[in-house]
Amino acid sequence: MIRRTFLKTSTLTLVGAGVAPLAFFSGRPAWGGERTYDKARFEALLNHWFYVDEDAHPTLELVRIDDGPASPGLEQFTAVFRGSLGSALDDAEHRLMTAADDPMDLHLSPAGEDASGSYFAARFCLHRPLVYGACAG
Repeated sequence: MIRRTFLKTSTLTLVGAGVAPLAFFSGRPAWGGERTYDKARFEALLNHWFYVDEDAHPTLELVRIDDGPASPGLEQFTAVFRGSLGSALDDAEHRLMTAADDPMDLHLSPAGEDASGSYFAARFCLHRPLVYGACAG
């Protein structure tokens, strides 16, 4: 088995099991313990400022969470961060943390710019087990 096939198969298996491949292969927990990257976690952090890559000043604000697309068994959303106008971050993994929170490693992609600042997006697609209700008899 070649390395590429092994990594591809392992990643697909981990995604299917609901495990974040980068967190698994890096050997470090994504949230420093039992925390997850679910939508509720980000909703609790809306309008908070984040330090990026151990910067001395908070540089990004979590300004919104976009839903979708909807799909059975998946939780899909995008966390949108805003920095100052002209902010430049590579399309890569960055370490973010608030003053009171554990660090999290997120892949941020540039997502545009307007008069309010530069935007960066972290996209999530999480496997969630389907819950079936009881059938009425």
